[in-house]
This record gives sequence, structure tokens and C-alpha cells, in this order.
Amino acid sequence: MALSHNGKKLLYTRSDSNAGSDRTIVLYDFDTGKSLDLLHGQVRQAFWSPDDSRIAFLKAQDRSWQVSVFPATNPESSVFFSPQPVNALHGWTDNHTLLATDTLNAYWLSEETLPQAVALKDIYGASFQILESDTIRVHPLNPDLVLVSAKYLAAPAGALVDSTGLAAGFFLYELRSKRRVILCPPDQLGRAAEWSRDGLQVFFSGTDSSHRPVVYRIFWDGTSLQRVLLGSSHVVGQ
Repeated sequence: MALSHNGKKLLYTRSDSNAGSDRTIVLYDFDTGKSLDLLHGQVRQAFWSPDDSRIAFLKAQDRSWQVSVFPATNPESSVFFSPQPVNALHGWTDNHTLLATDTLNAYWLSEETLPQAVALKDIYGASFQILESDTIRVHPLNPDLVLVSAKYLAAPAGALVDSTGLAAGFFLYELRSKRRVILCPPDQLGRAAEWSRDGLQVFFSGTDSSHRPVVYRIFWDGTSLQRVLLGSSHVVGQ
């Protein structure tokens, strides 16, 4: 899910087949309470641009995924943003740049400059494994700082583990200094970490003492952990 920056519209992708890969990008309008199908086909992971004027998404092309973009008011005019094949899209870093990944690299794809790549092994280090389901979120005010949600290669001592025996967490990584700081509390299966719009807080999915899914909030410096609400698959608004 992706909430527009004015808080009035929600993007999500609906699966249209139990067996196939066809999906539909859907726009829900909070003011009217209505949903509108925007695009159908082998599409996924739609994101609003920072000014809400465009929507980026992944589209299958020649047996690979590539980033495409269309004006928010005209989904029929979508164009490919970059020829770079990728596995996952992680959103816009500014009105002209998108962050995407394949199994080896993170790519900053831009309309104004050549693509920039950083090896995922440098971002993840020796503690986390690289999976397509991971999320990377750029700080809304500091493009040098990213928030990564991933699974540990080996569960740290005392960490909660899922049914497969793996632990999940999230960490901060500074691209220039190459400094990595684990932000996830050690007693949580922290997933899908997202910045608040002001970049001061991080919201993530965890569990409570009864193993119910709970959305938590923590400040960027690791302080003031607070339970927000029951549930998961959250989206952060204003």
C-alpha cells in the first residue's frame, strides 16, 4: 500500500488470479469512498512521487521487471523509466529518482543523471540475508540514510524467531560513512519498517506478548518504543 502525501488517496495492488501473475493497481479515494482500477497486467509495487503527480510501479518486460511511470491522472500513458532489470521497487528519493534492487545491487535510477549502484552486500553486512521481500526506505529528509528491513542470517541470542527458525529486524545504514546500526528491539520480529513523514520516527510490524500482530513506533535513535495499534501491513500517513 502507498498513501498519497496529501493523505487523500491510497494505492494498492490486487491479485486477480490464484494461478497467474496478473494484478491490478487500484486507487482508493477517501473522500468518495470509491476504488478505481488504474492498470491491469503483470504489474506490482506502486509508489506515489513526492509531489503526488506521478506513480511509479514495476512492470514485466522481456521476462524481467522494469520500473515504469505514469501521470497520476492518466495511467494509460505509462512509460518505462529505466531499462535496468530489477526485482523490487522501494520508492522515490526525490521527484526525479527512484530506488530499486535486484539480487546484487541497489540502484538509484534517475531522469537527470546516470544510474548509481551500491552493492547490497555492503549495505547488509554479514548479519542479514538479501531477499526480494526486503524493504529499503530512504530517509525523507536525508538521502544518505536508508532504513532496511531484512531477515538475519542467524538469529541473535535471545531474538524471537518465526516458524522457519529465522529472526527478522531492521537497521539504519549511512551510504557515505558505511555505518550500520541495528534499530529493531532484540525482543521483536521487526518487519516492514517505514519512516514517519518527518523522518523522526519508524513504524514497524511486530508482535505482543500474546503473539498478536502489533504495529509499533520507535524514534530514529532507538528510544521511546511504543505500541500504536493491533494489526499489520500498515501504511504511514501525515
